[in-house]
Formats: sequence, C-alpha cells, structure tokens
Amino acid sequence: MIKRLPNISLFPEEVLPFLTDKEVYQYYNKGWSFSNIYYLKPIRDIYLIIKKNKTEDLNNKFIRYEYLKITKDLSKEWSERKILEYVNAIKNFGLIDGNYKVQKNIFINSALGNELSDEDLQDFKDIFFEFFRFKEIATWYLISDSKKQLDINEVTIPDLIEKSRLMYAIKEDKFFNKFLFSLEDVSKVYVIPPKDSHLMRFIEVFYKWGTTLNFIEKFNLNSVNIKTFENREITCTYFIRPFKNFDLMKFIQKHFQYQRQISLPELIFSICQNFHYAVDEIKSFLINEIQFNDKFTYERTSAVFIVKGKNKSEQIKSATYLYPLIDNSYVSHIIVRK
Repeated sequence: MIKRLPNISLFPEEVLPFLTDKEVYQYYNKGWSFSNIYYLKPIRDIYLIIKKNKTEDLNNKFIRYEYLKITKDLSKEWSERKILEYVNAIKNFGLIDGNYKVQKNIFINSALGNELSDEDLQDFKDIFFEFFRFKEIATWYLISDSKKQLDINEVTIPDLIEKSRLMYAIKEDKFFNKFLFSLEDVSKVYVIPPKDSHLMRFIEVFYKWGTTLNFIEKFNLNSVNIKTFENREITCTYFIRPFKNFDLMKFIQKHFQYQRQISLPELIFSICQNFHYAVDEIKSFLINEIQFNDKFTYERTSAVFIVKGKNKSEQIKSATYLYPLIDNSYVSHIIVRK
C-alpha cells in the first residue's frame, strides 16, 4: 500500500537561504560560483597536470593533450571546453589562481591515472568542507524553527554529524526544488525559486560528492512506498553518524508495536530516521542479527519482484538499495520468532 503525503502545494513555503550572485561577488570576489563537476578523479588528475608543469606552458589544449595520455579511449568526450569546465572548477575551489599558479598543495602522494587513494579522498573532503557553496547547502540540515539561517563559517563537521536533521527532497521537474524536514505533521515546505535552477543543479553535485566521499546517505523512498500527493518520488538524505550497536528487539518493540513480520526496507528506513547510520552498515548489522540471533529469522524475495522491469544499473541499484543480501538472495522481511 502506497503512503502519500498531504498535498504539499497547500502548505506555506519558505525559500532556503543561499547567497545571491551579487553577495558572492561582494564577499568572495567571484563571478560564477557553481561548478557542476560530479566526478572526482578527473579533478585530481587535471590538478596534477597543472601542478607538474610550468605555468607559461599551460592552456586548455596542452592540458587536454596531457590528460588524454591517461584517457585515450575518452578522447571524443574530453573536448577543450570540457577541460575548461574542470580547470574553472579547480580555480573555483581555490586550488589554483587565474594564472594556473597552485594555491593549495594537495594530492601530494598521488600519481596520474591511478585510482583515488584514501589520502585523495581526504583531500576531497577538505575541499568539500572548505568550499562555501557546499558548506552553504550543508547548513540547511541544521535549520530549525528557531534558527533559519546559519553563518557557514560557524558550522563545524561535528555539528553536521551530531546535530543535523534528515532532509526529504522532491523534484517537481528535472531537479530537486522542494524540501521537507519531516514526513509527519508537515506544516512548511522549503523551496528553491524557479529562477535559481543553477542552485538546483548544484544540489545534485552536492549529493554526488557527499555520497562518493561516504559522509552523506541518499536513497529514494519507493521501497517503503512513500510518495507525494502528486505521486512524485521522495529522496531521503542526511549526514552519516558513526554506527553503534543497539538492541534490535527493543527497537522493533518500540517502533513496530510487536509486529512479528517486518519489511526490511521499512525497518532500515526507521533505523535511518532514528540514528542516521549508513545504510550499508545497517544492512550488515541486520544480516548478523538474522544469522546469529535466535530471536530472528527471515524471508527472501526474488530480484524480479523488487526491480519490476527496471534494466538500467542505476535504477536497479536504487530499487534494491534497502534490501540486504544473504547468500545472493534479497531479504524482504525479518521475522520475530515466537
């Protein structure tokens, strides 16, 4: 049975806080501040090319030539214009200046073309939490009725981990533009105005970086049959907290009123709502409980019933995300033994 939210178009709207282009120029002396760059490895490699060559030799044609030495099979995709987008992003993140001079010495032990190392990922985390546009969106997770706008320079990583809230994102068109902090007792809808589509697009970049760097969790609520009144999908996002073991039986008794057969996606979603843990860690915990705790057993299901005709890898991943795997079979329900 699909659970539908009330018609959110009937509720008051409040615009999420963000800096206008004029304010960005005033505070940061920047013209364009949205870099829609989703993938991290090319950023590192192009930065390394810039770092290892003389500034007087550098231009987009030269950088493309050097980059294609490690990505020959992608030559059609990597035009000079695409290289320029990455170079501008590297400037925007404050790693180089307008003359290609390195401003921050990072990726010190990295080599061109190699997979991203743990050190690389840490450097990208530093970029994320230093770049004001990422920090600006991160502050939204700390919005409350008493504090609707925060100074991005005062927000800390511990704040985001320990004090942030879940945000539920909704697309009315191509991009996320409406947001809720709760699915129960909805009283207000946070929005991005239609004229600010550049910010809507950048939110996708924020999600991509956050999930790639494993400090933001993101999944849609199709598996728990929750949609909007207009039948639109809802996506749940939050900053991940360190996992701590807990008493699963007590949790079930508290949140599922002594039900004996419980949907795994619904159980996982409830744990996410209460603890903000990573879904993969929750699934590992539940598998361990099912296999080694005599109080529980489980029911399997076929991927056919979960995927329902979807054939693209991203669609399949999304559809199966809240289902644990045991012996290559998806687990649909946990059962409390009598």
